[in-house]
Order: sequence, then structure tokens, then C-alpha cells
Amino acid sequence: MLSMMKEIGVRNFEARNAKITNLKPGNLNIRIMGKGNKERDIPMSSKAFTSLYNYALKNKRENCNLIFPNKKNKPYSKEWLRSLVVDTANNAGIDKHITPHSYRRTFCTMIYYGNNKDLVLTSRLMGHANIN
Repeated sequence: MLSMMKEIGVRNFEARNAKITNLKPGNLNIRIMGKGNKERDIPMSSKAFTSLYNYALKNKRENCNLIFPNKKNKPYSKEWLRSLVVDTANNAGIDKHITPHSYRRTFCTMIYYGNNKDLVLTSRLMGHANIN
């Protein structure tokens, strides 16, 4: 889940609710249901998409369409994801305050500077309604 968050910059809620059927192998993207039930397609690198797609298929549970379901086939809680992020940072020796949103900010920075500071593209990929 953390790799996906870093790769596509999704919100906490979006990561926890990502669906297997929203993975689009032909386009190497994932459709994300964002704020206000707005959908957006986010492109992924071939390596990242293949890794996520294979993980999703290998771990698919009967009657569950979530990529990352908990033991009850429901989305993990936001607290669980926050704890995962903090524990992972601590285990890596990172001595900074890290939250799930840190992954989103990192993605945004990488997209913005990697695309000649294209604010419109960055805003679209982040799922922002406007660039203001």
C-alpha cells in the first residue's frame, strides 16, 4: 500500500479503498474514486503497475474487490494506515514526523518538478478541483 501511495500520490481514503477492478492493464493506470465521488485515472510506471496488479490478483479474496482488504474484507481504518506509516518510518531510522499525507506531498513534488513545473498536470493527477 505504501508503494502505491508513493507511486500515485493518493489520499489516505483513496489508498484504503482502491479496487482491483479499477486497475487498467491496457493503459497501465488505476482509476481512483476521490473526494466528492470524482473519478480520476492515474498513470503508473510499468514496473509499479505490474507489481500492484500481480499483488492484487495473488491476494484477491472471494467476494472482495479491495486491493488491500483487512481480515473482514473491509478497508483498513485511517488510524491503521497512519500507524503503518509511522512504524515503517521508525523501522527505517527516519526521525521525522511522517504521515500518509507525506507520501502524497512527495508525489506532488516529484510530478511538479519532473514535468517542467506543469501546475495543471500536477493538479489533475492529485485530483484537485482547481489549481487555486
